[in-house]
Amino acid sequence: MNYFLKGINGKSKKVIFKKDVQTKYTLIVDAKWIYAGWYGGMIGSQEAKLTADMKFVETDNPSKEVMKLKADKIGGKQMNQQFAWEYGRIAAAYEVTGKN
Repeated sequence: MNYFLKGINGKSKKVIFKKDVQTKYTLIVDAKWIYAGWYGGMIGSQEAKLTADMKFVETDNPSKEVMKLKADKIGGKQMNQQFAWEYGRIAAAYEVTGKN
């Protein structure tokens, strides 16, 4: 989730997203499909991909949906220190999803 927040906060100028705070609205990210990709060193690599439903709900009444978005097979093109490992590629997919 930290990479998602890094991505979304890097894009947003007026709204800051944080976890574990009391707010009027809550963003729920529900991963539907995750492809971890692969890393082959000098041979090449394939980025991870993420499909997720994202919805904004009222924090005090989560059944009240304000907005719903869908991210479909977003590729993690961002490189990070852990890219050679599955979690690093998946984190990159979350970061790009946040940016988008």
